Amino acid sequence: MKRRMRWAGGVAIAAVLISGTAAYAGTSWTNFDVLAPRLQQGVNVAFQDKTGGLTTESQAAINTVGSSYKVNLRTVRSGNTQYGTERKGLSPGFTYNLNSPFAAGARVGLQIHNSTWATVNVQVTGRFRTN
Repeated sequence: MKRRMRWAGGVAIAAVLISGTAAYAGTSWTNFDVLAPRLQQGVNVAFQDKTGGLTTESQAAINTVGSSYKVNLRTVRSGNTQYGTERKGLSPGFTYNLNSPFAAGARVGLQIHNSTWATVNVQVTGRFRTN
């Protein structure tokens, strides 16, 4: 009896763990190391084919931002024809969920801007996935 209870409990825990990780199983992380142009000009990086639907968010993890600058991020469809909602003033060391209103199969990347009107290029490193 105890052996059956342990086995059933183990299966239940495994099912919860597997279902908890399935939300972002569609795409893997793509690393980037880029200079964000001065004066808030955007730079597009890390394009991937989106696997989720219109409501599936993308994710960006920002590792470093040069000096004490912050960045603005948004998703971009290939060809600069459509954009997700921009998130502003983001700091390194965090992973951010980004609006990604594109259908599955769309080629989607990350657009990075300096959050201030910096007169210098700012180095930004991190990783991105479309989901």
